[in-house]
Amino acid sequence: MERSEVVGRRIDDFMPPEVLPSISAAWEDFLKTGEQSGEYELVVADGSRRRIEFRAKANVLPGLHLSVLRDITERRAAEEALRAQRAIDSLSAVLEHLGDGLYVSDREGRMTFVNPAACTVLGYGSPEDLIGSSAHETIHYKRPNGSGFPRDECPLVSVFQSGEMLSGEEWFVRQDGSMVPVSYTCSPLPLAEGRGTVVAFRDQSERKAAKEKLQRDLDALSWIGRVRDALDEGRMVLHAQPIVELSTREVTQHELLLRMVDRDNGLVLPGRFLPIAERYGLAPEVDRWVIRRALTVPKEIGTVEINLSAASFGDLDLLGAIERGLTDTDVDPACVVFEITETALMEQIETGQRFARRLEELGCRLTLDDFGTGYGSFTYLKELPISFLKIDMQFIRGICRDVGNQRVVEAIVSLSKAFGQQTIAEGVEDEATAVLLHRLGVDFGQGHAFGLAQPLEA
Repeated sequence: MERSEVVGRRIDDFMPPEVLPSISAAWEDFLKTGEQSGEYELVVADGSRRRIEFRAKANVLPGLHLSVLRDITERRAAEEALRAQRAIDSLSAVLEHLGDGLYVSDREGRMTFVNPAACTVLGYGSPEDLIGSSAHETIHYKRPNGSGFPRDECPLVSVFQSGEMLSGEEWFVRQDGSMVPVSYTCSPLPLAEGRGTVVAFRDQSERKAAKEKLQRDLDALSWIGRVRDALDEGRMVLHAQPIVELSTREVTQHELLLRMVDRDNGLVLPGRFLPIAERYGLAPEVDRWVIRRALTVPKEIGTVEINLSAASFGDLDLLGAIERGLTDTDVDPACVVFEITETALMEQIETGQRFARRLEELGCRLTLDDFGTGYGSFTYLKELPISFLKIDMQFIRGICRDVGNQRVVEAIVSLSKAFGQQTIAEGVEDEATAVLLHRLGVDFGQGHAFGLAQPLEA
């Protein structure tokens, strides 16, 4: 809801009906103890419910009470999913002897029976392809990292000597040499000429993949909280990397790069948290923080480049915030360059055009990043007020040895000049590359050859 829709209403207006009878007692207890924390549900604007974690303190000023809320709906859902997965894992352990694949080996370890399901898991056409071969030397002779698996270390082989049933998880080798994770039960089998084994196993690829995905989702949710905390606690910082005019070797502008400081004062690079922020809708909030901070950069630094996420590019509400920021800080709009990737532009070309033209009206400029990596039409180069094309570093690194990359850069330079745009080469690592780029007609360079990203204070 908008702030105006919320201010002046009672908190129980947003509570589910079933908890309303207990609100009065909870309120009295809160006023008596002076503080409260826990979880509850709120009913949001569309009528759905969200799980909320809260901390509250009474009478922070006489008659005024403070509550801090955090939406933990997705986190709780992920935790429930993990608990469900653990329950499934426990059940699977009980049922491992009913695995899909099954083979029998004699006292020499040679397979004497293989069921069709085992052939499917191991990638063989028929049981005859496996019968008579050594189980260890055929399906269990190496580890997932490619190193050998000695026979005397193989747990399945140990059952021949111990005579005790064994179960666990291993990796079997498929016919094509790839590895498949399996859960197995290996049981001793009395034979007239000695002891053999019966091995039942089940392909665990899907379970492992689902578990890994669930863990990635949980990790992502933890990063959401870390990003929010960093924004709230002032632990986001900007670093600046110089952009140099290749003809004069003078620094003409700086790209502002976001960093997060963790609670141990370690620096977290954006590759760790920005993709998650974009995935879970936090990117516009991060972008607004960057813009507010960037517009306070001292004028001595000169022109600055500000990166915009795909979610923010085209957000017409953000334009108002940019306009107010330019007015409040009295920054020369010509010294502010907004940077957007070619891919993000192509995802929302019509909205992006309106956004870009409004930036031009405000006096700001626009850089198209990662140029040459997308598959979009060149039409927008003519229709949009783009000032700079930033050539992706995959075409710059190794360009002195790669004639193909030189041809790509020449084509981009020719195209940019036709549309009245200038070019910036990213990833310039050495002097030879800088000299070659200047000869190819590139206007500006950025990379370790000219300076690393440094804190603004430096």
